[in-house]
Amino acid sequence: KRLVPPPPPPASVPDLTKLATDADPRVRRRAAISMGRVGLPEAVPALTGLLADTDADVRQGALFALGLIGDRSASTAVLPLLQDPAPVVRGRAAEALGLMGAEDAAPAIAKMSAEYAASTSVSGMTPDDERWPGPPEAEAFKLGLFALVRLRAYDSLAAAALRPDGQPV
Repeated sequence: KRLVPPPPPPASVPDLTKLATDADPRVRRRAAISMGRVGLPEAVPALTGLLADTDADVRQGALFALGLIGDRSASTAVLPLLQDPAPVVRGRAAEALGLMGAEDAAPAIAKMSAEYAASTSVSGMTPDDERWPGPPEAEAFKLGLFALVRLRAYDSLAAAALRPDGQPV
């Protein structure tokens, strides 16, 4: 018996960008993450539009997706979210900029990370603290540090993670 070959793949990825305007924020967030996971460069305009969403989970999903796609042209839209009111959105903005290779954003990422380093959520952590997820401020701090490492911005990393005497924050 001869095996039947599998059907050919679809000619194009389903238009996930249409779901970015759904009334349900859960659908918008999942659509954003899906666009990033499939690496859909055509989705960058829809994802940058979601950066202004009123729901913080949607904003963070769009940032995660933009980081996965890695289109550096989106970095100018991402940069202001380093000052978002939601700590995890700020952390995801740092992560996205790191994944995009936006070296020029390193000082702003370091500034955001240093602000969280001074918070009790971060300063009260012990070296072996492995709670997950941690406090939102601690998650943002970690994402900022990871972004600085990804960018090889070691001076900015030192400024964010070390006290003036060279000791960790």
